[in-house]
Amino acid sequence: MPVRKSLAQVEAAFVEAAIDPNLWNQAMEIAADATGSAGALMFPAKGPAVSIPLTRSMLGTYETYLRDGWYQRDERYRAIPLMMRNGVATDFDIFTAEDMQRHEYYQDFLARAGLQSGAIVKVASDHDVWVLSLQRGIGQGRFNPEELRLIASLSAKLSSAAALAEALSFAKVESALGAFESSGKAVVLLDRMGQVQRTNASADRLLDGDVTIANKRLASWSAQATSALDQALRTLLWSPGPVSLTPPVPLPRKDPARRPLLAYPSRMTPTSGDLIAACRAIVVLVDLDHRPRPPEETLRAIFGLTRAEARLARQLSSGESLADAAEVLGIKLETARAHLKAVFSKTDTHRQSELVGLLAQLSSFNPCR
Repeated sequence: MPVRKSLAQVEAAFVEAAIDPNLWNQAMEIAADATGSAGALMFPAKGPAVSIPLTRSMLGTYETYLRDGWYQRDERYRAIPLMMRNGVATDFDIFTAEDMQRHEYYQDFLARAGLQSGAIVKVASDHDVWVLSLQRGIGQGRFNPEELRLIASLSAKLSSAAALAEALSFAKVESALGAFESSGKAVVLLDRMGQVQRTNASADRLLDGDVTIANKRLASWSAQATSALDQALRTLLWSPGPVSLTPPVPLPRKDPARRPLLAYPSRMTPTSGDLIAACRAIVVLVDLDHRPRPPEETLRAIFGLTRAEARLARQLSSGESLADAAEVLGIKLETARAHLKAVFSKTDTHRQSELVGLLAQLSSFNPCR
């Protein structure tokens, strides 16, 4: 079946998928049908392509592509520079028919899947470029010049849909950052290349020189720790398997007296649902030196402490000595001892370590932290 003269249905499908990422696979079906293709899929021009939208007809072929390592031997990537210039490119722009008859990629992979050649279309947003791949089956014939002209006209229109999807994705990211900040979690959001896209205020407070953002990447002052974090992120973002998280990576402080930060990487979108997601991974930073303190209002409400007693109890909850807490609060040590005695009585505790343990439980389950 030839390419339809009107590809408005494809444009509409891309806009709908930009608004509802669950529709990307459906958009591929519509693109394949409208262009007379045996199948269609979309992947990034650079970087990992482990979770992509595609037609049902391409499921088995794509699994083989990943499993058997054909993605490492896919010379059709050489056509991408031409696609970038013209909006469209085909296998015949880089190979002759004779070359394709001898090439293992076409004979041992595509031909065995019942496929022959195809066209790739540029889909670009403000920050990234994707490739819409339209695959013709054996016996369907190659795209002719008129068909390629029609397909090339899609590029700018589909790019507008990609820009919309990217903008909506960033809006979701901002909302997620607010949620993490409200829960007191320090988070760094990364794109599919592992580059930092957003951080929240809690994370910014931890990026103090021991851990920084260098060349858009999260980095430790320790080259070894940075390498370990990069490897963990690569495993998350580039592995075709269902990897969604990795063990924490310690990021040491320069001061040996301080405990390391722990970086917990996880993948945000392990499926093809949101192809143009602005952020694909999240790193939660945990400061082992930080001991959260319960609010004074909570202590007063639960235990009936006075304001002065609640201030002292909150100060002691981080493990400070009574003398240090008194100095911070600007009260005499004798006054602090009197307040502490009252706190012990009202909280039914008898030692400072017991009090700290009790208050730690309140800090852990405080919904306002």
